[in-house]
Amino acid sequence: MEEVGDMLFMVTARHTTERCPLGTVQPDPDFATELLNAAAEEKARGQIRILHGYAAAPEHTFWFVVETDSTEALCAFCLPLQRIGTVSFSPVLTIEDQVNWMSRQGESKW
Repeated sequence: MEEVGDMLFMVTARHTTERCPLGTVQPDPDFATELLNAAAEEKARGQIRILHGYAAAPEHTFWFVVETDSTEALCAFCLPLQRIGTVSFSPVLTIEDQVNWMSRQGESKW
């Protein structure tokens, strides 16, 4: 049984053209494998689940929607991304959960 948790985080990772692991200046053919391995290790421990992942190549930016209750697992997943650039993450809600929360607070008039 997969444990994980119920907190969602939006991870945003940016790097420069010069640090792009798939670019021509400092190519790193092992980067994708390292990132996937970090995610797989935390998933195997029941600590993290990557729900969605997106990339914008021209902007050199990745986004991941991650489910976890462990900041330690989240940081472990982010290590390969931090090696090439900057990483930030924020707790988020789905729009549906946000609307439901606002309804319970009596603030649903928007």
